[in-house]
Amino acid sequence: MEFLATLFHYAPTPMAVFQGEDRRIQLTNPAWCQFWNVRVAPIEGLLLTDVLTVNQATVYNQLLDSVGPAGPSETIQTITITVDRDELSVERQLRVVTTLAPYLTPVCIGTIITDITETVQAQQQADRLAREQEMQRWMMREALDNSPVAIVVAVCVRDEVTDELLDFEYRLANRETNRLSSLPAGDELVGRRMLGTFPGDIDSGVFDQFKAVIETGEPLAIETHYQHGSTDRWFYVRVVKHGDGFVQTTLDITPIKEAEAAVEQQADLLRSILDNSQTAISLHNAIRDPITRQVIDFKTALANKRAREFWGDRIEQHMNQTFLTLRPEAAGTPEFDRYVQVVSSGEPAQFDYGYGDRLYSINIARAGDGIVLSSVDITSDRQYQRQLEQVNAELRRSNEGLQAFASIASHDLQEPLRKITAFSTILTSQYAEQLDVNGQAIITRMQLAAERMSALIRDLLAYARIGNQHTSFRAVDLTQLMRDLLDDMEITIQTSGATVKVESLPHLWGDPVQLRQLMQNLLSNALKFKRDDRPPIVQISSERIPISQLPATLLEPVRATQAYWLIRVTDNGIGFAPEYYDRIFEVFQRLHGRSQYSGTGIGLAIVRKVAEQHGGLVVVDSQPDVGSTFSIYLPMIE
Repeated sequence: MEFLATLFHYAPTPMAVFQGEDRRIQLTNPAWCQFWNVRVAPIEGLLLTDVLTVNQATVYNQLLDSVGPAGPSETIQTITITVDRDELSVERQLRVVTTLAPYLTPVCIGTIITDITETVQAQQQADRLAREQEMQRWMMREALDNSPVAIVVAVCVRDEVTDELLDFEYRLANRETNRLSSLPAGDELVGRRMLGTFPGDIDSGVFDQFKAVIETGEPLAIETHYQHGSTDRWFYVRVVKHGDGFVQTTLDITPIKEAEAAVEQQADLLRSILDNSQTAISLHNAIRDPITRQVIDFKTALANKRAREFWGDRIEQHMNQTFLTLRPEAAGTPEFDRYVQVVSSGEPAQFDYGYGDRLYSINIARAGDGIVLSSVDITSDRQYQRQLEQVNAELRRSNEGLQAFASIASHDLQEPLRKITAFSTILTSQYAEQLDVNGQAIITRMQLAAERMSALIRDLLAYARIGNQHTSFRAVDLTQLMRDLLDDMEITIQTSGATVKVESLPHLWGDPVQLRQLMQNLLSNALKFKRDDRPPIVQISSERIPISQLPATLLEPVRATQAYWLIRVTDNGIGFAPEYYDRIFEVFQRLHGRSQYSGTGIGLAIVRKVAEQHGGLVVVDSQPDVGSTFSIYLPMIE
C-alpha cells in the first residue's frame, strides 16, 4: 500500500480522488495541484470551487457527473480548458479518465488527467500539412492539365537479362498529352508504352534520339514532323533524363508551321510579283550616326529582278556597298537630302533622274527605318508627251485658223446672201407687174433658200465656237436663265399654244451663253416637233443624283465628281424610234424633211457639244406619238 501511495504521489500525471455526494477533495498528487496552479494547502476536504475558478470547477463537475450508479463506471473524455501559466491564461486540450469506485463508502470518484495539447497541435499541424500537400498536388495537377504544353514522365523498359533498353512506359501524362496522343475518349497514356502507342517514332528516329538521352544524359530539343495514320502534326519536343527514364515536354507548333508556310508562300508570291514588275524596286536601310542618330548613308537590303537588271555588272557593288560609297559625289546634294527627308517625315517624294540616254521617274516612300525606291523608265512617255504637246500646239494653231476662217467665211458668205435677199426684195417690190406667177414663185423660193443658208451659216459658226471659245466659266442661275429665255420666246410659245412648266433649277458652273443655247435648242425642238391633235406641253425639272446612280453607259466618260445635276426636258410631241437615239445628235442629221419641219440639223449637235464642254453628257428617251425626254447630266459646282 505504501508503494502505491508513493507511486500516486510522484506520478507526473495529475490525479485526484473525490468523495461523497458533494465531491470533496479526498486526495490529490502534486502534479494535479501544479497543473491547476493550486496554491492553498491543505486542500483535502475542500470543494472544487474552493481551489479552482468557477469555469474550471463547472467543467470538472461535468466530468464527475459522467459516471454514477445509473451510468457508466468509467468515461474517457477530451476537453478544452483554460489554465494559468506564467501569469497568462492558456487553453489546453486534456484527455480525462473518470472512474467510479462504488465499493467504497462513501462513494469515491477518481480522475486521471493527460495533457494532450502538444499531441493535438501536432496532429492538427500534420493534418494541415496533409491538406496543404493535397492542395499542392491538386494545384500541380490542375497546372499540368491546363498547361498548353504536353508533359509526360516515362521509365525505361529493359531486357531482364541483357538490360538492353527496349521501350519506354509512361507513368505520368497531363491532359494535353492525352489530347495530342489522339487516344480514344476516356483512354489515357499512363501505363502505355511508346512504341505501341506511337509506332511512327521508329521510322522518324525519335525513339533512337530518346535512347541517346538516357545513355548520354544530354538533353534533347528538336522540331519533329509526326505522320502516322490520320495524324499529321509538327511538334517541338524537349527531353531531359530523369532517373532511369525521362521527362518530356511537347508543344504543338503545327499552327506556327502553317503560318510560316503561309508567310513564305505570300513572300514567294510577293517576290514573284516584284520580280515580274516592269518597275525597278529596291529597299535601302538607313545608316545612322551612333551618337547624333542622324541619317548619314543608306545600304541596299533588297532589290527586285528589274532593279538588278538595271544595275547590271554593278549589282554586287549596289548590294554590298553603301550609297555614298558608290556615289560619294551625292553627299549633301538635293537628291540625298530628299532621301533623308522621306525617312524623317514619312512624306513620299518623286523626282526624275537621267541616266545615259534614258529618263527615269523615281518615287520614294518610307519603309521602316529606310526607303523604297521605285524607278520607272519614262523615256518613251516623255517623248510621247513632247509629241502630244507638238500635236496640241498644231491643233491649237489649226483651230485658231479654223476659227478665223469660220469668222471670215461667215462674214463673206453672209454678205452675198444679204445682197441676194435685198435684190430679190427689189424684184418683188419694183418689178412685180413684169413677173408672172412662176417668176414670183422662183424669187420666193430663192429668198427662202437664202434665209436657210444664212441660218445654216449662223448655226455652223455657233457650233464651231463652242469648242474653241476660252470664256471663263462662272456660276449660272439656271432658273433665272430659263425665265429670260421664256420671256424672249414668249411669242413663239403663244403661237404654238404650248404650256411650259419649269421647276426650280440649280446653279451650275459654266458658260451662260452656251447653257442658254442648250436650253433654247431643246425648248425649240419641243415646240417644233409637236402633234397636230394636241397642244404641246413641255416640263423642265432637275434633281441631284450621286455618281453611283448614273447609267452604266455614262460612268466611263463622266468626270469622277461627287454628284451630278440631272436636268430633264420632257415633251408630248411626235417622238421617234430608239434606233435614232444616237443619230439625232450628229451634225446635219434630220429625221424629217424640210417641208415638214424647218431647221438646219445642227441644234441637237450643239446641245451635246455644250454638255460635253461642261463635263457632262446628254441622252434621250423617246417613243413615237408619245413624246421625248432629254436628260442632261451636268456636274455640281465644286
